[in-house]
Amino acid sequence: MMINNFYKAKKEIADLLGPQNVFCDSISLLLNGFDGSPVKSVPQAVLNITEAEKLWPLINLLIRYRIPYTARSCGTNHDGAAVPLKGGVILNLKPLNKIEKIDTKKGIVVVQCGVLNGDLQEALFEKGFFFAGDPASSAFCSIGANASLNSGGAKTLKYGSTLANVLAADLITAQGALMHLERGFQGPDLLSFLLKSEGTLCVISRLWLKILPLPKNKITLQVDFKTLEQAMTSVEKIIASGIVPSALEALDEVSLNTCGKEASLLIEIEEDAYLDKIKKICKENGVTDFIVAEQKQAQELWARRKTACSALARLNKTIISLDPCVARSDLTLAIKQIKKILADYQIQAGIVFHAGDGNIHPNIVFDSSNLYLNTQINKATKEIYKFISSIGGSISAEHGIGIEKRSAMALMYDEKTLNLMRQIKKTLDPLNLANPDKILPLATSSSKEPYQAKQQNIIALQEKVTQAKELKITESLLSQAKEIIELDKKNWLVKVQAGCLVSELESFLNKHNMSLPIDSAFKGTVGKAFADGSFKTMADYVTELEFILPSGEIYNIGGKMLKNVAGYDLIRFLCGSCGAYALITALTIRVFAKGTKEPLKANIQGSFRPATIHTALKKIFDPSNKFNKLEDFYVFELKKQPVEKPRF
Repeated sequence: MMINNFYKAKKEIADLLGPQNVFCDSISLLLNGFDGSPVKSVPQAVLNITEAEKLWPLINLLIRYRIPYTARSCGTNHDGAAVPLKGGVILNLKPLNKIEKIDTKKGIVVVQCGVLNGDLQEALFEKGFFFAGDPASSAFCSIGANASLNSGGAKTLKYGSTLANVLAADLITAQGALMHLERGFQGPDLLSFLLKSEGTLCVISRLWLKILPLPKNKITLQVDFKTLEQAMTSVEKIIASGIVPSALEALDEVSLNTCGKEASLLIEIEEDAYLDKIKKICKENGVTDFIVAEQKQAQELWARRKTACSALARLNKTIISLDPCVARSDLTLAIKQIKKILADYQIQAGIVFHAGDGNIHPNIVFDSSNLYLNTQINKATKEIYKFISSIGGSISAEHGIGIEKRSAMALMYDEKTLNLMRQIKKTLDPLNLANPDKILPLATSSSKEPYQAKQQNIIALQEKVTQAKELKITESLLSQAKEIIELDKKNWLVKVQAGCLVSELESFLNKHNMSLPIDSAFKGTVGKAFADGSFKTMADYVTELEFILPSGEIYNIGGKMLKNVAGYDLIRFLCGSCGAYALITALTIRVFAKGTKEPLKANIQGSFRPATIHTALKKIFDPSNKFNKLEDFYVFELKKQPVEKPRF
């Protein structure tokens, strides 16, 4: 049926793109049937997209003929997200590689989705700027793919992952709507929510990115330790001292290809004052070598870190790179357990990890023609994901879920949460054409126990929601839920109920020489600051969210890990949602040493009339329209409306 549909549509596709951009030869199909994962599936055609403006009519044409499509640029994804699992067509976005505008005065660059991260960094470097999204694969991965996975990299700890540095985008939704979305206006953060969907909810065509001046001072340190525990104790104490390095990486002895030291830290700082403090901490924790690198040596060290995965790949035919993330305080435990699991199955691997944010990369090298070893690796990865989930971590910090990890989603999320994500996909892509059958388990049921409220005041709120026919979500409703649940000093996190006043939480933190990432002068609750859009980028600092839906069901997304790209990003979606979709009850927020971070300022820039997609999502979260009405909080005139063009 799909093959017939493609050949029915082939002439129209060729007329739109030009026949020279439609490839059906066996070589093109084979070359576009795999990515950086072991998964393979051949498409029916490869469509070269040479003009961004043709994406919108093309996707609508594919929808009309019911042809599945998979957006792809460089095909370097590790988990099968760029593999056309149900055939259909590949949208080759690599030709969309223009850097359209660099505005250093405003700190913005406009790029097409196929621009290589490394090419952008080079162009910016010439002007004295950089883009903070900097994954190890920057030389050969595209900016569009970075956004669709919320890729991190070495600079995440200080500057945030890719989405924290995306200001706006042009995209085409899975229902064929062309939208221009911007971060910073009222309403749910649709921009981040749609972008980070691994191509299952939209196709990205163009991005507006925040760029920053190159630091005036940059110092690279190589710090070696005999044991992993010594290295991680040093990391914890560095962070606990209030130092936030611009990069804090680590390699194990296999990746280092050395004997006598179990771990080596690669630290980049931009403040001279940090140097002596870091040296003192490392000396107190058994450092064996402390090198302040010269410029050329620093470049070589970072090049070595970025090529660690490819260097390991030379040891055998195939490499699989995993990317779990745990709370920073659990890093030593997690790495030791991962190494034990790999050793039990006699699997060779090197481990590199972002020590500052708890993101671990076990890089497994093996001979893929060895069927026994393939089975062993499958068993080992399942055990690793099970262990990571059991300690509250994420199965993916920056690579995404794709095909390879979708069954493991059932370890991280309970069944009702998976079903909520399934509803989102079904509603926004009813024909299941946009990168189909990715992210969510197809048949696996969740083994995770349903989340239950723990505090009595939240249970009381849950009962109130269940019993009400209509409920206005206000600060007064949450006035009884204002506890500070936990201050985690090791991980620099605070968990707080939504009814706590920002000023009271800041006062509490100040006693511990800590501070919130948002302005403490804000007159309102933590829940209001997050949900009413006062701080549109607050979601960049929220690692965990508890909320109640109008059905009375309570959900918990995230945890103490600083990076999590497993599934649809409900935390970002609910930031700015003004109680129209869910009742926010508790948040876990990153905190910083007092005086070390400029807090976000409250800045509501008006509101907009709900687009079709807002209404569709409202019906998923609140089908009976029990909570705040969309029209109740979209009341101000926008300076610039989000664009939603009708289907082709």
